[in-house]
Amino acid sequence: MNVWGHTEAMTGGWSVLKSGVWGGRAFSDIREADPEIQSLLSQYKPGTQLPSLPWKEGKTTKVPWKAVRDKGIGFSDLQGFANPEGNMLPAPLNWIGGKTLIMPHLRGIRQELDGDFIPAELFGGSGSFIFGMNDPQARGLYADINPDLTNLMQNLKQGIGEVRFPGDPEEMQGMVDRMNELRERRDVDGQRLAGHQSQELARLLLGTNLQQRNGLFQYEPWGSETAGYTEGRIKKPSFRRAGTGSNYRVMPWEVGSLDYGPYAERLANVDIHTGSITDTARHLTDEHLLYLDPPYISRDINYGGSDEQGAGKTLDDLQMETLRIGAEHEGPVILSNYLYDKNTLQPLDDYIDAMKEYGYTIHPWMRKPKGNKNPQVEVIATRNIPTDTQSKLF
Repeated sequence: MNVWGHTEAMTGGWSVLKSGVWGGRAFSDIREADPEIQSLLSQYKPGTQLPSLPWKEGKTTKVPWKAVRDKGIGFSDLQGFANPEGNMLPAPLNWIGGKTLIMPHLRGIRQELDGDFIPAELFGGSGSFIFGMNDPQARGLYADINPDLTNLMQNLKQGIGEVRFPGDPEEMQGMVDRMNELRERRDVDGQRLAGHQSQELARLLLGTNLQQRNGLFQYEPWGSETAGYTEGRIKKPSFRRAGTGSNYRVMPWEVGSLDYGPYAERLANVDIHTGSITDTARHLTDEHLLYLDPPYISRDINYGGSDEQGAGKTLDDLQMETLRIGAEHEGPVILSNYLYDKNTLQPLDDYIDAMKEYGYTIHPWMRKPKGNKNPQVEVIATRNIPTDTQSKLF
């Protein structure tokens, strides 16, 4: 495709190019830093300390399943609920590609901004940005194309209460079958689910997601025409085991159930919308701190069975539309993606050029994801963040 097909939406073209920043130095073209980055990649071995993002605020929070089982710890006992000013909330879902681990760094950016900005994410997923920012006034904008996710967030906001975790594979299969029944009514038959059915679907998704390997299901086509966006029918789930010996971990099934009611207060003023990013971006204002976390280029993760869920694996229309939306937003913008191809570990030249053309400042960062053989070179790109603020951060 022609990556310059959206020039009419660009703000000033090459006249507003921002430099890339690496190791505290500015570059007119971030690829000038490639020799240093390649040197780090070639010398990497287990235990090597990679350059870290230098700013942090707050702590990553996870549900301590062992403490929940053994001591009856609940969400209201976690600091993120009691003291949102200095603490994050755990994302309620397992979601590959979620940014929980880097949220302290993104909170650090927000802390340096001159203004009381409202967190917004259009690729909502597990809600890691909303929950990571944990706005003291419980504000935010959460959006996703997947109605299962937005339905869950709406019900968390309304007060979902107790969530049951499946105790064995048979119970989990029954819960998935019931989910498919409700989803088929909505997505194939075009029925509007009653309130109690929407809440039941939300509870089923949350309980089974936490017991499903990696949190992601596999899907297959319904076999009939659908009424709207849908991922398809959930196939046979994979029940996570606790492991043995040193690999033993307490799993949700050992807890049985957990009250998710405390999320309602922390989502009280969060706007929730379902749709494509083109549609949901219309709800943005200049008061929003916009976080864009599209599917990562060259990363092959199956989020669902639809064409929409398969988008973003190359520099396609979805990736270009994401850049355009960020470029047109009048408030501060943070964007994350791969900067280098996941497999070849070479710069994504067309994507770098597109980010430059849209006026983003490019900040490479390296990390070694769990389960990956090699470090990955990712990017945090920014717009509408003052130069002096960025100099403190990068």
